[in-house]
Amino acid sequence: MVDSPAAGHLCGFLAALRAAGIATPHQKQQDFLQTLAATALATRRALYWQARITLTGSKEEIDRFDPVFASWFGETPAGVKSVEPESEGEDVRKPDSLHGGTVPLPLTPGEGTGQSASPDELLNRMSPRRTGAEEQALIKRARRAAERHLPQRPSLRLRPSHARDVIDLRRMIRAAARHGGELIRFRYRARPMKKRPVLVFVDVSGSLKGLTQDYLRFARVLGETSARVEIFSFGTRLTRLTDALLDGVFDRALTRVAAKVADFEGGTQIGRALGDFFTHRQYAGLARGAVVIILSDGLERGDPALLIHAVQRLRRLAERLVWLTPLKRDAAYRPVTRAMAGVAPYLDHIGGAASLEGLAAEITEWTRS
Repeated sequence: MVDSPAAGHLCGFLAALRAAGIATPHQKQQDFLQTLAATALATRRALYWQARITLTGSKEEIDRFDPVFASWFGETPAGVKSVEPESEGEDVRKPDSLHGGTVPLPLTPGEGTGQSASPDELLNRMSPRRTGAEEQALIKRARRAAERHLPQRPSLRLRPSHARDVIDLRRMIRAAARHGGELIRFRYRARPMKKRPVLVFVDVSGSLKGLTQDYLRFARVLGETSARVEIFSFGTRLTRLTDALLDGVFDRALTRVAAKVADFEGGTQIGRALGDFFTHRQYAGLARGAVVIILSDGLERGDPALLIHAVQRLRRLAERLVWLTPLKRDAAYRPVTRAMAGVAPYLDHIGGAASLEGLAAEITEWTRS
């Protein structure tokens, strides 16, 4: 738990963000405070990335976030470009509690279960944005990396091959019949390599505002390889997006996805959503022998036991289980919340997922693990 002076300081910081024009609804504040309470942030840089990833959702909000953070916690961490406020008259003040005054009652973070947050389901629709030239370049880079590094397995069917694996007696007999029954040369068959199926779960909850569309772009990239790909979104409900996302031009596909996803920027019930995945027989088989990728910050707001149980089932079915989180962007990140600490032993790899560029780089990382 956060002690009283620190809680008051954080409450004032959140109020300053709202005054600067950054939308920080109660749910995002709870996500930030809950993770802060469960994670030992030893450096100002770790606190910066935790707050920026959780509380901001666009470039404009990041531009406003940096001067507020610098005012409350010191200078912006090294390596991060600091942006001045848009107007000279913008006033970011320290909390009254630091000068003997009073502040509103601080928000009290939970103990890592997420059950202190509201269980109400928030139904929102996504507003797609067009893919820029820089994003298109990153998409091409990610596609090349996926095509090159996605795991493979031997095909179940034998194909004609020059490799001396299995003698193709049938083809040899047919060839001999055309040459008076004489065997001219040996022919062979082999099992060609093919990419393993890929199963992607994309978190569309409010704590990942600003990253969801990059995650969908990444899922689309995987679908454009030769692998068989299935894509689902989850927030407080599970939605299959495969047909909508993989068909046609991407920007139009994103519009179709926006029409299907009803829980965009809502709460996070990862365990319940993955449990729904296993209740459908036609879905559960998709995980068998597949590379399963979960794109989420792991801020479970429901019962962690449901998530742990679902991840255990995925571990038994999947060939590889990967969790990519934007919180891993900081090298000091550790899966210490009750949900992430519970599922970490069943994961093959936990990687960063804070941008399209980072996702492209992660492909080579988790394929080596």
